[in-house]
Amino acid sequence: MSIQEAIEILTQYNLWRRDDNVPNSQEMPEPKKIGIAIDKAVEAMKWIIALGGDAQR
Repeated sequence: MSIQEAIEILTQYNLWRRDDNVPNSQEMPEPKKIGIAIDKAVEAMKWIIALGGDAQR
């Protein structure tokens, strides 16, 4: 999964998670894809820190 795909999945997941409509007006991404996207995001953040990025932002 690319970082861009992870961003899109996590953005959609957050929209779904925060939706107060019943039934939910947003579609929940597949749970397996959410997990893979989280793994990719964590990997990317670790690289940022390893390259001297600001971990406090």
